Amino acid sequence: MNEHIPLLRVAKPSWIYPLYVPTYNRPGTALFLNTMRDAPSSVQVRIHIVVRKEQADAYTIAYPWAKQVIVTKPGLGAARMRAVRHARSRGYSRIIQIDDDIRSVSLLERLPREGKTDHTRRHSFGVSGRTRVDNYVRSLAVACQMAESAFDAEPLAALGHPRNGLFSGDVDTTVGATYHKGGFPCAVIFYDLDRLDLEELPPEFHMHGEDLGTTLHLLSSGQTWFTLPAVAQDADTSIETTIPIDPQSPTARQPDLDNAFKVYPEIAPYLRPTLKNKVGGIMKIGVQWPQWYLAKGIQSREVSMHDIVTRIKEKQ
Repeated sequence: MNEHIPLLRVAKPSWIYPLYVPTYNRPGTALFLNTMRDAPSSVQVRIHIVVRKEQADAYTIAYPWAKQVIVTKPGLGAARMRAVRHARSRGYSRIIQIDDDIRSVSLLERLPREGKTDHTRRHSFGVSGRTRVDNYVRSLAVACQMAESAFDAEPLAALGHPRNGLFSGDVDTTVGATYHKGGFPCAVIFYDLDRLDLEELPPEFHMHGEDLGTTLHLLSSGQTWFTLPAVAQDADTSIETTIPIDPQSPTARQPDLDNAFKVYPEIAPYLRPTLKNKVGGIMKIGVQWPQWYLAKGIQSREVSMHDIVTRIKEKQ
């Protein structure tokens, strides 16, 4: 039931997509980049920091091994699109973007328990017996190869992402990828640049809501994204956010929803709040998938983990 786990033993740095890290105001304190200080040079050479010009020197001092991509406009949405344009100029077909506060990218494994329901856990460095950095790099490499197979299995998929680390219940690790289902890609995102017909987000989604703006563009174009259920990303939530929206306020992400109705009025009615804070502010926005399926004459689909792993092995 965990066919992807053995891939960790044979994972290579060359499996990792060119990697872009949008970052702001965190030279020397960016969690992901700090972790990658101890990564092999074959991994470091793949990392591009997307940074504002006025902070470039500080990031050079903190991470001299990383390439830099200068973004002139403020906001995470602008940084993500600057990375896309840069990657295209370098001839990359597929890349991964990782937020600078990501603590880990881990494979999930499902374990049977006698007399109890199956248990799903992160295959962390404590479980694998590897160092934290080695396990992180190997997990990232396997995740990129899983994304490669997920892209190949669905021509309409232009983006993909792992599940958020905050999961509950038993995760079925026999499922390799799901499409037309789940939340919007954010924090750790796989891009197929040949399929993504987007180089600049509407200005409403430059400072915040870039996850919503990007995926609404996909839906309006008849495309989709995938989720890798057996891969989880975890962010350090104790780090102060640089995004100018307070998720705990009564307003929270209401401006993102308002902008969706403004910019994508045909798609926005299919959105709904999926999580609210204690004072009623919208923290997460999702798609009303049943209504979307009915309107578009489609349905969710999935690719088995066996098919995902088989595709990976055939390419090696």
